[in-house]
Amino acid sequence: MRNGKNTAICLASVRKRVGSSVTLYRLYLIHCGESRRYAIRITCGDEEKCCCFGRDSAEALRAFGMVVEGTVTPCTLEYVAEDLATERQLSRR
Repeated sequence: MRNGKNTAICLASVRKRVGSSVTLYRLYLIHCGESRRYAIRITCGDEEKCCCFGRDSAEALRAFGMVVEGTVTPCTLEYVAEDLATERQLSRR
């Protein structure tokens, strides 16, 4: 996927059925010029949300696993991203 100068590569994709709906979780590596970032996109029906999860691949993979295992919905992805960012900051102190 290309968007101007950014290129996104899907690294992982997981489908989960919860009740009658199917949720799609995708982990992306996004190249922004010389830098790279990881993002998670969740799609469930007409609802979709994407959040950046930083530059560290290990942290992004950990976050992706937690999001999929926890069956996070698009509307709660931002809260999960904020919680993980806070946890990361606190662990560095």
